[in-house]
Amino acid sequence: MYKHFFKPLFDFLLSLLAIIILSPFFLLFTPIVAIAMKGNPFFVQERAGKKGKPFKLIKYRSMTNKRDKDGNLLPNEQRITKFGKLLRKLSLDELPQIFNIFFGQMSIVGPRPLHMKYNERYNYVQKKRLDVRPGLTGYAQVHGRNAISWEEKFDKDVFYVDNLSFRLDVKIFFDTIISVLKKQGIDKEGLVGTEDFLGTRPNIELKEVSLEDMDVMLKWRNDENVFRYLGGGYHPIDADKMREILNAMIKENDLNTAKRYIICYNDVKVGFIGLYCLDSADHVAELDVYLGEQEYRGRGLATQACLQLEDIARKYGIEKIRLKVVSENIAAVKMYNSLGYIKTDTHVGERTIDNKAVDVDYMEKVL
Repeated sequence: MYKHFFKPLFDFLLSLLAIIILSPFFLLFTPIVAIAMKGNPFFVQERAGKKGKPFKLIKYRSMTNKRDKDGNLLPNEQRITKFGKLLRKLSLDELPQIFNIFFGQMSIVGPRPLHMKYNERYNYVQKKRLDVRPGLTGYAQVHGRNAISWEEKFDKDVFYVDNLSFRLDVKIFFDTIISVLKKQGIDKEGLVGTEDFLGTRPNIELKEVSLEDMDVMLKWRNDENVFRYLGGGYHPIDADKMREILNAMIKENDLNTAKRYIICYNDVKVGFIGLYCLDSADHVAELDVYLGEQEYRGRGLATQACLQLEDIARKYGIEKIRLKVVSENIAAVKMYNSLGYIKTDTHVGERTIDNKAVDVDYMEKVL
């Protein structure tokens, strides 16, 4: 009830009250910022909101737009002004975001809104931070702010999402006031702002399939949402058939004619990946990959699993890997493109999904 009704209501009412109370401040202070920054007083940038949807975040500018001879922006340390440093120390640069809160794009408390480009860099745990509206302040902001690593921030963001409550929001609000007064965690030592987030390598391990994987493999195999985009297609099977398939896989693994693995994330089984035709004369293998209840992600589980499987393929003398992916599975196509797989052909209407013919892309990568 609080998360879906009272929290948005409180955000609206409190931001409206803040706008009314602070309107004289905005009227007087905004021209001062404009004069100090010699131009537009506002910094507006597209950020990721709830569910990763974009919105325009607004702040007071603390940096100039100075560029080098090639037209690239200079480092933050060379663009921030003395006035800008004062704004950041007092957190006054964040105040215009009250309007983002008023219009329902942000919340008073929540994970900080980050660049849209990061949406594809979160692993599937970190992406939970997008399940709620981003906040003016948050659990990570009162536990280190910019002085802690991205991974630490995201762990705290996910903790907040999992434990969201009125009591926690009130605690974070008052802890924020203390942090602002103490000027804690504004920047890392020697940096203005934070370095770019390039993605977190998940703790992935590939384990050869065994009969112990019977239950989870049967569950995945009979889940249409898991198999709808795969080359083999969705065909429900019973336990006896799954046992027969697993025994065949284990035998081929032992003979090194194919290699099938369970993808484990922190020892939890999350997917399956396999190489086929290892004994082929032309040193080409077929790749098949799926994640149990997760999505393909640019720097996530499937990406890391594919990279590990490529290392295994090299050990067996494989020089090229082929795969098939449904063309409309755009996230998967992007992932394979980022890994160096190139589309060689498209078979129109090769698969049927939801009683509709769909195209299949054939892709290859030379190792």
